[in-house]
Amino acid sequence: FREPHDVGADAKRCALVYVNDLHDAVPLIDEAPTYARIVRSKAVLRGVIALALEAVDAAYAEPEDAEEFAGRVESGIASLTAGRERTPIVWANQAISQEFDAVAARAEGRMSDGSVRTGLSKLDAMTGGLHPGELAILAGRPSQGKSALALWLALCAAKADAGVLFVSLEMTTQGLMERALASESGVNSFRLRTGKIRREEWPALTYAGTALSKLPMAFVDRGARHVSEMRGVTRQAKRKAPLSLVVVDYLQLMHGDRHKGDSREREVASVSAGLSALAKDEQVAVLGLSQLNRKVEDRAEPRPTLGDLRESGSIEQDADAVFFIWGSDGTSGKTTTECNLTVAKQRGGPLGDVRLHWDKSLTRFAVLDDREEPGRAVAREADDTPRRPFNGVDFRTKIAGGDRGD
Repeated sequence: FREPHDVGADAKRCALVYVNDLHDAVPLIDEAPTYARIVRSKAVLRGVIALALEAVDAAYAEPEDAEEFAGRVESGIASLTAGRERTPIVWANQAISQEFDAVAARAEGRMSDGSVRTGLSKLDAMTGGLHPGELAILAGRPSQGKSALALWLALCAAKADAGVLFVSLEMTTQGLMERALASESGVNSFRLRTGKIRREEWPALTYAGTALSKLPMAFVDRGARHVSEMRGVTRQAKRKAPLSLVVVDYLQLMHGDRHKGDSREREVASVSAGLSALAKDEQVAVLGLSQLNRKVEDRAEPRPTLGDLRESGSIEQDADAVFFIWGSDGTSGKTTTECNLTVAKQRGGPLGDVRLHWDKSLTRFAVLDDREEPGRAVAREADDTPRRPFNGVDFRTKIAGGDRGD
């Protein structure tokens, strides 16, 4: 015989235990960021697994262009690790707010939208600088100064604290630094190359070397010939430091997506499209150098047109801005000359010419003052903004003042 059992009392006790357990199991609001990171981490891992499975299947299918395929895989992984959506959506209220901020900044003489100053005052006035997310093309015939001008623009941008990546497929890094050292020190580049340095020039070289070593600027002179490799080095540079400008010297030395039977023109078209996509995806300004067709030299006035861009008509379509450098006496033995920088295309801006003075021995450019008589034009320093002082001292001012030492 069993004593009567109060089932209701047991149920009440169990309910109380359960309620107490619920209180302990509820996550604290303070731990929400930790849980969010866990969810995000699991999502990234699932994305990596999905991409890896897709990549394995695609690799077994043996794609025609292995480098392009590898670049797509890398882009997919990068989009996951960067924590951004594959196709970001920006609503109208966000976009118009950003645009008003940018317009207000320009009205106050600032470039808050991340635009990069070129150091050429008239060009900046016409274009507003080089803009993030846009591809600009600087084109010219050989010996017309396009590589020298690209380096000058890059140095001016770096002096304004813009991170610069200079990818040279033609010159070595040492050759570029030789030009940069000549530009900053005022010592003839030929004497730098031959080692015939005067005693009084060493302090200027020391100041210039210190200045250049502190610029937010990186160089690549090998590899990066394929668009996918260019993406890789750009992301590598961005992981090290903020990046605003990528200079590519030059397009025709790059390789793009090319399938069996494709023409060189189609390959160059894929290069320009790839650089345009690189600018948008990484939100940097890309300045790509390009050659011009030889036929431009056969005309009475060798003023280039967009149709003169070499090997591809798609370059002018992909580019947001196109500049031509022409009219210099680059093949003569003169150390200084004058040249034209033509703004042949830009979206929503004026077109026209900027007359420049080019000191070839020092790799320096300056805007010519149009108010002077022809042949007596006065060259202004190209960068009207104050130069960056190092350790509180403007090294050029100090050198100009005669403080050179022995």
